[in-house]
Amino acid sequence: MLLFMKKLVSVALLCFVAQSVVAQIQTLPLYTGTIPNSKPSSVQESSVTLPNGGVRISNVVQPTLTVFLPPATKPTAPLW
Repeated sequence: MLLFMKKLVSVALLCFVAQSVVAQIQTLPLYTGTIPNSKPSSVQESSVTLPNGGVRISNVVQPTLTVFLPPATKPTAPLW
């Protein structure tokens, strides 16, 4: 019985953590379908990881916005 309770608590904790991570980061497409006034192109989107850990993306084909929300326990983010 104790082993079952440990597993149940572990699964519940994992679900809670996964839900909070998913809720904090959202990627939203700027356009659904074809981008207005776009021209046909054979350009391929590419990304390069920089030495400082940043990522440079070029030739964007489907633009998106990524929303990074603060944790629910701290609903405001510091501004600096």
